[in-house]
Amino acid sequence: MTTQQLPLPDGAAAGLALRDAALGRMSERPWVQRARNAARLILSANGNRPISIDNIYAAIGPPPEGSPNQAGCVFATKEFRLAGYTRSRKPEGHFNRIGLWERAP
Repeated sequence: MTTQQLPLPDGAAAGLALRDAALGRMSERPWVQRARNAARLILSANGNRPISIDNIYAAIGPPPEGSPNQAGCVFATKEFRLAGYTRSRKPEGHFNRIGLWERAP
């Protein structure tokens, strides 16, 4: 069986470009930098066992501006890779599914 990459639907390339530009802008924010540093420290201390954004919030608190978009870009770098999913334990997380992340090799 062979697999074939399906073409992107109309507008998808433009949407992806806008997403990537927004992630680039968010990555420069101080809270995101602190969150990535916290992720590095936590993963180093725990032997690279997967963590979630809940762990970051527990370590440094939420973004001061209250923008959940900043939390969404903490692990959006090649430094981390998705290891699975869990459910948020924060009450305001409504038990939503969130990613579990580890350091990429």
